Amino acid sequence: MRASQKQGDGTSKWTTCVKWDVKVRRRSEKRRSRLLCLALAFSIFLGLSFPSSAEAVSRASRDKAAIPLVLISEPVKGGLNDEKDSLWVKSGLVSKLKPLGYEVGRNLFIYTPDAPFGDLTSGAQAINSQLGKVLSSTGSSKVNVAGYGVSGSVFRIGLEMGIIQDGIVENAILLTAPQRGSFMAGNLFGTCEVIKQEIIFERDTRGARFSPFGSIGEPLDGNLIPANSAGDLPSSIGSGKFSWESETYWVGKRASELYEPLYAEYVKTRYLSLPYIPTDSPKQTFPGWIKANRPLIWENCVVTKEVPPFGVYGQAKTALSSPQRGEDFTIAYYEVLAMDVAKNQYVVRQASKGSLAKSLFSGTYVPIDWKDALLYYGGKALVHYGKKALITAKAEVQKLVMDNIVKSIDYLDSAEDAFLRRLVKENVLVNLGTSVGERFFRLKANYYLESINNESQSKARERKTRYVTITSKISNLAGTIWPGTGPNNLFCEVDCAVPPQGPRDIVRVVSGMFSPSYLDLMKNKKVQQTVISVLSQDFEKQEISLKDGQKKDVKVSSWEPGYITGVWKKPQHQCFQISIDLPLPPEGWGYSIWLEGNDGTGWMLIPGSSQVINAGKNVEVILKNPSHRVGIRLVRLGPVNPFTPGGRVDSVFEKEVTHKVKVSASSMDTTSSDQDSNWPQLGSPSAANPGTDPYQWGGSSWEGSQGQKGAGGQPSIGGQTSQEGQSGTGGQAGSGVSSGNQGTPNASGSDPEREPKGSYDDEYFGSAVSETSETPTEIDGIPCVRVVYRNKHTTLWEAKETYHSYWEVDFGDGESAVISGQPDLLVSHVFQGPGSYNVDIVSYDNYGKMLLRKSFKVDVSSYTAQTHQFRCRSIVAPKVHLEISGPKKWVTGKYALFTGEVSWHLPQDAEVVNVTCDPGEKFYVIWERSGEFTVYWAVALTIDYDIDGQFIQVKNTYVESVSVDIFTPGITK
Repeated sequence: MRASQKQGDGTSKWTTCVKWDVKVRRRSEKRRSRLLCLALAFSIFLGLSFPSSAEAVSRASRDKAAIPLVLISEPVKGGLNDEKDSLWVKSGLVSKLKPLGYEVGRNLFIYTPDAPFGDLTSGAQAINSQLGKVLSSTGSSKVNVAGYGVSGSVFRIGLEMGIIQDGIVENAILLTAPQRGSFMAGNLFGTCEVIKQEIIFERDTRGARFSPFGSIGEPLDGNLIPANSAGDLPSSIGSGKFSWESETYWVGKRASELYEPLYAEYVKTRYLSLPYIPTDSPKQTFPGWIKANRPLIWENCVVTKEVPPFGVYGQAKTALSSPQRGEDFTIAYYEVLAMDVAKNQYVVRQASKGSLAKSLFSGTYVPIDWKDALLYYGGKALVHYGKKALITAKAEVQKLVMDNIVKSIDYLDSAEDAFLRRLVKENVLVNLGTSVGERFFRLKANYYLESINNESQSKARERKTRYVTITSKISNLAGTIWPGTGPNNLFCEVDCAVPPQGPRDIVRVVSGMFSPSYLDLMKNKKVQQTVISVLSQDFEKQEISLKDGQKKDVKVSSWEPGYITGVWKKPQHQCFQISIDLPLPPEGWGYSIWLEGNDGTGWMLIPGSSQVINAGKNVEVILKNPSHRVGIRLVRLGPVNPFTPGGRVDSVFEKEVTHKVKVSASSMDTTSSDQDSNWPQLGSPSAANPGTDPYQWGGSSWEGSQGQKGAGGQPSIGGQTSQEGQSGTGGQAGSGVSSGNQGTPNASGSDPEREPKGSYDDEYFGSAVSETSETPTEIDGIPCVRVVYRNKHTTLWEAKETYHSYWEVDFGDGESAVISGQPDLLVSHVFQGPGSYNVDIVSYDNYGKMLLRKSFKVDVSSYTAQTHQFRCRSIVAPKVHLEISGPKKWVTGKYALFTGEVSWHLPQDAEVVNVTCDPGEKFYVIWERSGEFTVYWAVALTIDYDIDGQFIQVKNTYVESVSVDIFTPGITK
C-alpha cells in the first residue's frame, strides 16, 4: 500500500490518483457502451444475431453427445401408446440429458419391446437389431446403452454371448437388472411347479376321493427308506444317456416315491403339520432333517449333483442356442423342488384321505329315529364331500390366481415360458434351520445362467464395454419370509444385480427408498447424477498424478476404478516407474491392476495388461508415455452373498469396500538411451492399441510359409504337407506339426515394422526382451523371451474363433424369422396365396457380422397354401488341438526350450491356407526370478470356406499354456 503525501491544499497525491482513475474508468466504460451499441445496431442491420450463453453451452454439450444413447425399457404387451409413457420420460431423466446435447430421435432413442422376449437369445437378437438400426441411422461406430430390469439382463447376456458385438457399446448402464437371477422369479417358478403338481395329483385321485368306498390311502412308509439309502437315482443321470418322460413327471415321481414318505417321518418326529398347508420347523427344516437323518441321500442327490440331468451344457453350445428342459437346471435343484412338491402333496393327501363309509360309521352315536339319522349321517356326508371338494376348489383357484399373476407380467406369456426359467438364480441358499451349525447350504440351481456368467468372468479382464451397475435396496422384508434372501428391492438382490466385474466397471447402490419401483429408482437424484457423469465421461478424469519421488496413499474401491499417472515434463525422453505396495486385501477380495491407453478419442483398456493379485506384494509398472495410466480396484474373489453362522445373508456390493495402498513414482531420463524410439505409442502401427488387430501384439507376428496341399492333408506350420488327414464327406483332418527353424520373428512373411519386441507384459510389467540387454532376441533362428518379473504372458494373442451363430430369414411375404445355430439349415414356410416371393436368408457369425447371403425366388400360382423348403449351409468352427512340450521345472539364468504342436479337424469345404504362431514354433524362455510362471503359446489359422460357391475367409486364434516352477540354483524350497 502506498503512503499518502500531503500537498499544500491539504489533499494528497493518493486522493488525486483515485479521482483520476475513476474519471478514466468512466470514460472507458462510456466508450465500451457506445461500441457495443454500434455493434448491436450494425448486426441488426445485417440481420445477424449473437448466440446467448445458454446456446453456446448447448452447442458445446451437443459436441459431447457424439455417441448415441439407446434407452431400453422392459417389454410392454401391445407396446406403448405414446413414448411419453416410458419410464425414462416419466422419471425426468430424458429432460436431464438435454443439456448434454441429447435429443430424442437424433442421438437419443427409446426402445420398448411390444412383446415378451421369449428367451435370452431371441431377446438379445431383437436388441441387437435395434442397435444396428441406430448405428446405421446415426452413422456412429459406437453407442451407449441403458436398460432396466429384465431388458438390462437380456442386453448384457447378449454381449456375453457375442450376439451383440463387444466394443460397439461403450457404456452399458444396467439398472436393477437380474444378472444372476431373481429370488422372486425363483419363488414364482417353484410355486408354479408345486401348483402344477397339485393339479395333477388332484385329477389323478378325484375318482378315488369321491367314490363312496374309495380312498387315496396313506403315503409310503418312511421307515421303508433306510438310513443308508442313497436316493436311488439312475446311474445314467447327469449324462447324455439319461432319459425321462418329462420334467413334470420326473419331479412328481421323486416327490411321491422318495420325499413324501420322508416328510411323513419328519412330521412325526419334528413338527405338527397344519391342514392343507405344508410347514417346516424353524429350528430344523425338512432339507435340514434329510441332511441330518439321511446323509447319503443328501450327499448323493444334492451335494454331488451340480450338473443338469442330461449332462453339461457346453459353453460353445450356450452361444448358439437355448437349452431344453433337463439341460438348464441342476439335478440338485430338481431334488429340492421335489421336496417342496412332496410337502404340499403330503398335506393334500392327509386332508382328503378316508372313504365315505369310513366317515359315516366312524363314531359310536346311535340315531333316535330316521329324522335324527338323516340329519346325523347327512351332515357327515356333507362334511366328507366338502373336504373332498375343497381339495378340487383349492387346486383350481390356485391355478387361476397363478395364471393371472403370470399374465400380468409383461415379459411373460405363461408359467411355461423359457424366459421365467432363465431368471431363476444361478445359486440359491437352502434353509436348513436355525439349530444347524451353518444355517444355509449353497446350492447350484441355474446351471445355464451360471455358465454364461462364468464365461463372462473369464472374459471380464479384456472386455471393451464398461458395465455401470445401478441398483437399490430397501428394508429386507423378504428375508423374514425367505431367510436365504440377501439385501434386495423386493425383486432382485443387490449381489444378483452386479454382473462379473471388469477393471473399468462401476457400481452404485442406492438405499433408503420406500418404494422399490423402477420409476422411483430413475427419479433418484444420485442415480440421475451417476448416469450423467458416465455419459459426460466425468469418471475418466478421476486420477492421481505423481511427481518424481512422490509417495501417496491411494484409496482402492470395490465400486469404481482408481487411476495413477505421472507428472510428465519431458514426454519424449522420460518414463515413470509406478511402484504399488499392496497390503493384504480384505477377506474374499483381490486387487485388479491394469493399464489404459488414450488414442485421442478416450481411455480404453489395453488388452493383455490386466492381472489379479490376491496377496500382499509390491508391484512395479512402467509407464512409457503420457498416453498410458495405471488402473487399480478391488475385485471379488469369494461368494458375492456370504452368510454368517447366525443366518444373516449379506451382499458384498451393498456397501463400498475400500482399502488403502501406498504408491510412489520414480522418473527416469532416457535421453541417452535408444529405447524410447522402440517403445509403443498408442495410435502407431506398433502400439498396443485397443481395437486393432490382435496379431500385432504378440512378441513375434511370424507369418509362416503356405504349405502345399497333399492328398486330403493340410499345410503345416513349416510349409510341409501332412499326409495324416484323408479327405472325405464328413470333413478333413490335418496336422499342423512342423519341423525346422520356422517361426522366427524375421521369417518370410513377417512385417518387422508392426512387431514389438517381447510381449506387452514384457514392456510394462518389467519382464522384457530389451534391445539393450545381453539376452539375444533369437538363438539359431529360434526366438527368445527373457522374463524379469512374474510375467504371465509369453504371447498376448487372444483366443478368438469365428463361427456361424444365427440366421435371419425374410420370406418375402411379410413374415420373417431369426433362427439360432443350425449351420446346416433346413427351414419350411407356407405361402398363403399366389405371387412371386423373394426369400432372403442371411448367416451371421458370433460377433454379429454377416457371413453369407442366399436368395431364393418362389413363384406360387395357386390360391391353395403351399409349403416350400429352403436349405442353406454356413461355416462351422474346426476342432483344433494345441500342445506345448517343455520342462515343468527349471532354474533361473538358463534357457528353457519349448516346442508347440497343433493339429486340426476341418469341416466340409474348409481349407487352412496359412498358419502363424507366437512366439514361434520353437522358442526359448529365460527367467531371472524364481516362482510359479505360465508359458503361453498361440497359433492363428487362416481358413478358407467355399460354401456353395461363396468364398469366406476367417482368422481364428488358439492359445495353450503350461505351468513351470522356476528355482534359483543353490536355494531350495
